[in-house]
Amino acid sequence: MFFKLFILFTLVPVIELWLLMRVGSIIGFFPTIGIILFTGVVGAWMARIQGLSVISNLNTSVARGKAPGKEMVNAVLVFVGGALLLTPGFITDIFGFLMIMPGSRDAISLFLLSYFARKVKNGSVNFSSHSMGGSQRKSEFDDEKVIEAERVDD
Repeated sequence: MFFKLFILFTLVPVIELWLLMRVGSIIGFFPTIGIILFTGVVGAWMARIQGLSVISNLNTSVARGKAPGKEMVNAVLVFVGGALLLTPGFITDIFGFLMIMPGSRDAISLFLLSYFARKVKNGSVNFSSHSMGGSQRKSEFDDEKVIEAERVDD
């Protein structure tokens, strides 16, 4: 985990700086700054539009009584994509646009949902709860086995 965080917070910014300097030396300082500002403005606008769309889909899903798993993943992707687009750099812009654009966001969302489903299925992800008061109440269902079921609507 340390290595992944090291790469994320150290190596990626160094590569971004190198790329910005390289592009700046080819097209010039002001065009490079213009590209950075343009992607920031367009990214913020797209994040707002897509964010409102995702919230609308989330509300519709909840109103229908459906679990909003995909919609929640899409909301996180739009938020992270918007943050990446506001971060100066070309690599972060590419990933930010991929997370905000509906087609690529759907592909990333499906990948993440299947990835986490596999993690839960093979037991490498565990869920637990902790109470703030120090004492935990035992549920009446704690000692019972979980039975999977599927709801079929007529």
